[in-house]
Amino acid sequence: TFVGGGEPTVRKGYEHIVEHALDNDFLVSMVTNGSYLERLLSVNVETIRKISWIGVDIDSGDPGLYEEIRRSRQSGLYEKVKNNIKELTSVGVTVDIKSLLFDKTINEESVISTLEYCKEVGARMVYFRLALIDKSVIFNLDKEVETSINEIAKKIGVKVKVNTSRMGERTYKKCHALYLIPVFSADG
Repeated sequence: TFVGGGEPTVRKGYEHIVEHALDNDFLVSMVTNGSYLERLLSVNVETIRKISWIGVDIDSGDPGLYEEIRRSRQSGLYEKVKNNIKELTSVGVTVDIKSLLFDKTINEESVISTLEYCKEVGARMVYFRLALIDKSVIFNLDKEVETSINEIAKKIGVKVKVNTSRMGERTYKKCHALYLIPVFSADG
């Protein structure tokens, strides 16, 4: 799994590393903000179809809220990411949309925009996750809101997963998971 600690697609030539891993029968997945996913399209289509999944963090399907949350330095990033996802799904790559849940995104309008975004780009599903409010506080989600999200998703025809597992108390002080997967930092 190629993940953050920085954005994995910032590294020049990352697509060749992904291609090499796929060509050597590794099970490959990626978590990204989607900003440079178009580079994967330079790889043989049959090869990139082997990617297990790509999780794209959009945090909101609403362009204004997306920018407010992301505070991207790249002008037009919302549309660029959307187009990148559409191009990948059109050739058969499995893409999941990842979106934050917190006070600004739990309203019906925001949820609908994210689910419609998913449908428009041809993604497999929306994976909603709870936002980290500060160093130790996770956004707390009401069961009613979770039920509402599932109902809206059903009406729109989009598969959804609402991950509430972070609401429980953590009994550990340090996470060691990142030592088990390759990480590309922003500096490559």
